[in-house]
Amino acid sequence: HGVSWQVFPLSLKSIIKGSVNMRVQCTFFSSSIPPPSYFSLPRPCSRSSTGREKNDKPSRPAITRGSSNKELLDDRTREEERREVLEIVQQATNTSEEKSAEGDRNRPKENVKPEVPSAEASLKTVEAEETMEKKSKSIIDEFLHINDFKEALQCVDELNSLSLLHVFVRVGVESTLERSQITREHMGQLFFQLIQSEKLPKDEFFKGFLELLELAEDMAIDIPHIWLYLGELVTPMLQEGGISMRELFTELSKPLLPVGRAGVLLAEILHLLCKQMSHKKVGAQWKEAGLNWKDFLTEGDDVQNFISDKKLEFTISDVSGPTEALSKMELSAEELNKWLEKLIIEDKASNEQIFDWVEVG
Repeated sequence: HGVSWQVFPLSLKSIIKGSVNMRVQCTFFSSSIPPPSYFSLPRPCSRSSTGREKNDKPSRPAITRGSSNKELLDDRTREEERREVLEIVQQATNTSEEKSAEGDRNRPKENVKPEVPSAEASLKTVEAEETMEKKSKSIIDEFLHINDFKEALQCVDELNSLSLLHVFVRVGVESTLERSQITREHMGQLFFQLIQSEKLPKDEFFKGFLELLELAEDMAIDIPHIWLYLGELVTPMLQEGGISMRELFTELSKPLLPVGRAGVLLAEILHLLCKQMSHKKVGAQWKEAGLNWKDFLTEGDDVQNFISDKKLEFTISDVSGPTEALSKMELSAEELNKWLEKLIIEDKASNEQIFDWVEVG
């Protein structure tokens, strides 16, 4: 009947206005003219009108090309903003997690770092000591074969490793401990000359010697005279230009005091020293050093019994024995000759006793 069903794709206002006009037209036709059979079918205007009456709200406007593009753009914009926010949150979360993980990784590294260099340094030290040990054996073997002190001193100096000379000392003691007395005395003399010429630091000498002293108590089972042998190696140090008696005895006693052997070694050294000078001089050196036997014996040891057993009276008395008392007598040349014959032939006095007698006289 001339009704044109058009949709106005312009704006929401135009759509609403068109919907009202269509409602008016539909009402006119329904009141004046009986509707044909095809009007019983659902019409666009009746759907629009019915839906609006039921909901009391305007129905969703028809989607036009212009409005759909704008909404799509708005949706895309909102979606992009939401994505950007999510990305920022994720980045912040990831950054904090990475920092936390990095901190966790750094903590053990800080603890491990000191261990790695120490392990590497320890390995290098072992390798350096092995190299020094080989060189030391070569120098000592040659020295003991030709007894050339000058060349031995030069070879030790050429090692250019003061911090490892304790290895040389240890090898020297080990190489000569069970050999002849003269060999040990030569080795001890070499130690003395190295100290005297300042080619061997004292702390390196003590370090190397004490490494063996720590095992001496166990070694004594197989080497019964080990304390005498050690004394022969160390006694030359007491010569002028070597090590003082107090310093030497104090250092040597450190590993031996716990096992009660410090006094035994010192007694051997003092008796060896008496072969080179009088008992009186040795006793005087002991007293000048301010030494006391109580400092070198265990708590339960009887000091007087120890001194008596080891014949160390010269360390606590001005008179070393009957020999020195005899020397105080005024003798003529003939009487002096008789007393010497008596000491040597009848009494079979030791060299140090004869030296004491002659020196004091």
